[in-house]
Amino acid sequence: EEYFHRILKPSPDEKRLVQVEAARARGESQGKPEEVVSVFSWFETWLCHRCLELSITQEELQQHLTARFTGASESSLDVRISALMNAGLLTRMVAQVSNQRGTCYWFSIPGIGVLAKNLVHGRTELEGLLSRRRYCEILQKELEKRKLHNSSLGMCFHIRDLLGSGKMKSSATTCGALLRLVRN
Repeated sequence: EEYFHRILKPSPDEKRLVQVEAARARGESQGKPEEVVSVFSWFETWLCHRCLELSITQEELQQHLTARFTGASESSLDVRISALMNAGLLTRMVAQVSNQRGTCYWFSIPGIGVLAKNLVHGRTELEGLLSRRRYCEILQKELEKRKLHNSSLGMCFHIRDLLGSGKMKSSATTCGALLRLVRN
């Protein structure tokens, strides 16, 4: 739970910059060519601040790379793009989504998959637990005593998540807060 608390604390931009620095350090320690290592500095200082959208086309990315690394060959640009993808900073869009604009890349937040997996599994488990109860309700203090088997985020996190998403409602009672699953 502490690990995920630390992940959630920094903003996505801070997390991305930490990941860029880690990728640069990994590249240097593995003896990667300077053209590969330098693309991480460029990504951190230039591209992250200029591209405010969630994605970028391959043409735009190559234009930005060519402007920064003048005289770079096509294969050199592909090596740099591959380095960004291998570091988890860019993800190629699915073909169906990117047909209109050619090849596109999503800017990604590295390591988000583990968080998303735990979030989905925890939500599902908590919703299943509540749906099996009579009237789909339980006292909050009773629920907080239980452990989730499929998520390491903790019960309190998932309670707040379901309350915030509107899938669960809280009512004050004399025994404490009563949590009720909202039926669709």
